[in-house]
Amino acid sequence: MLTARTHMNKSESLGWVENNFCRKFNKVQKLNLARGLLQLHLREKGSIDTVKLEHKTRSGDVFNAAVLSEDHMIC
Repeated sequence: MLTARTHMNKSESLGWVENNFCRKFNKVQKLNLARGLLQLHLREKGSIDTVKLEHKTRSGDVFNAAVLSEDHMIC
């Protein structure tokens, strides 16, 4: 958890920002990016599953699909 401090000199406040705030902020950014990529993958996987349902293949046949969405390709 971030702690508030009322009186710091400039070097202390820069150190606090770099060592506390930025690390926690970057961690949250990475988590949000991972969540976004997972949601993107699931949405595009759903598109592929829809194509599979509409274009049946015989048992043992291979199904290949690629979906281009928001400049990402999922195969």
